[in-house]
Amino acid sequence: MTAYDVFGFSTRIIHNGDIATNMCASCCFPGLFQPVYLNGRPHIDGGVFDSLGLMSLPNIPTTSKLIVNVVMDALRISSIEDSIPTIFLEQGAILLTIVLNGLCLVHPFNMDSKGRESYLSAKMALDRALRGEVEYSMQECGDSQRHWVVYLDCENSQTLVADEEANRLLDTKHLAAIVESKAAVTEAKNKSSTKKNRASNKKSKYSVTKSRKRGRGGSALIMK
Repeated sequence: MTAYDVFGFSTRIIHNGDIATNMCASCCFPGLFQPVYLNGRPHIDGGVFDSLGLMSLPNIPTTSKLIVNVVMDALRISSIEDSIPTIFLEQGAILLTIVLNGLCLVHPFNMDSKGRESYLSAKMALDRALRGEVEYSMQECGDSQRHWVVYLDCENSQTLVADEEANRLLDTKHLAAIVESKAAVTEAKNKSSTKKNRASNKKSKYSVTKSRKRGRGGSALIMK
């Protein structure tokens, strides 16, 4: 993966270190998140100069020369010459850019809820497009016939996912209510059982005490 070294004004290729920290540095969007320090130096999103994250790859695998780039609500799609390094162009790489339109806005303050919803919407839209269930637009970018752009409308998927998430939330609340109700019933039974045990123990102690008193009284009568 790559991250941009703020002090060095250069893109750094990361080969080792803590994966979580490196991932945070690699996707640290400038101005939205604080830089992540690697080896004492601040780093931000590697996409500053490596928009597709290809600089960390030494070469394209010989079995495939298709590069897939996924973007959201893009107003302008760069040509293949502006998007990938020269070494990939020399090897005849083909670039497929998938534009996902209509996803909900995700930011740090709604990441827990909208982040999952946006991810599921994009996944559903892609799955439906691959199965041929929805129409999509595919256009050639430039005259090289090596860069194609697919536009997917995720708004319908967004609605379906939102409904599913709402139903899931209702099911979760319903399940929680059932569990809470069962727990309350179990607690009530335990309290009732505890009271019965206490009453039984108290009655048993009373019987033993009464029996002992009778025994002592009988002995007194024999002594007379």
